[in-house]
Amino acid sequence: MPDKESLKRIYVVEDDIDIQFIIEMALVEIGGFDVVVFPDGQSLFNTLNDNQPDLILLDVMLPDDDGPTIIKKLKSNPSYAQIPVIFATARVRDKEVETYYALGAIGVLPKPYEIEDLCDQITDMFVNA
Repeated sequence: MPDKESLKRIYVVEDDIDIQFIIEMALVEIGGFDVVVFPDGQSLFNTLNDNQPDLILLDVMLPDDDGPTIIKKLKSNPSYAQIPVIFATARVRDKEVETYYALGAIGVLPKPYEIEDLCDQITDMFVNA
């Protein structure tokens, strides 16, 4: 089981610039994490070849591949399959959440975010995965 201290680098895949700023600010300033933000799945995969995160926070709705497509690609590649993924979405109906977990997500963060709780929620999902 992962521990809190092993969560240092988080990759965030989010296309909305305002949300990118809010998430990065919260995770860096409040959580003390090393955060890299990507606007789409392609830029994520371009970087994964060189550096891997401890966790990926993945938006469900993106301009190129959507979140479910990206997690399928991650989980099907042995080099990336072990990277924990948390989905970020406004779509939190039971059926959708079940689908996200079935795809291999360790958690689902509902939007809009509670900034004060964001770091704790992510850390809890990571530790309890």
